[in-house]
Amino acid sequence: MQTPAVTNGQGPVNVGPLTPPRPRLAIRELRSEDLESLIRIASAFETILPNVLELARKIEVLEGRVQDVEFRYTLLTQKVIGSDTRTRDTEEKVHEMSRILGASTVEEKITELLALVQAETLRLSQLNS
Repeated sequence: MQTPAVTNGQGPVNVGPLTPPRPRLAIRELRSEDLESLIRIASAFETILPNVLELARKIEVLEGRVQDVEFRYTLLTQKVIGSDTRTRDTEEKVHEMSRILGASTVEEKITELLALVQAETLRLSQLNS
């Protein structure tokens, strides 16, 4: 085993011997049951890989939607606080939005927040007209 040469700017530092790599089994040394297991695992992985990739794509889309909803929530909160002079009503709306953000699934959050945004937008448009 060799000791690597490492310096700290003031000279060599002894970091100890390098650990040798673990020995790998050559394919010819594997038992046939091991090879069959590896083939089954590879086949299963090949089967589920498209599903995993599709799921990752859907998660990416949902994350984008959540970010959009959170942005709308921020804008809506600013509008509500800016347009509503009744503090208690404003606090109730902010509490309701916070409750929705605590929903268990991303889909529930998106659905509930979009419904709340639509209702509040309608209410604000009626106030302005």
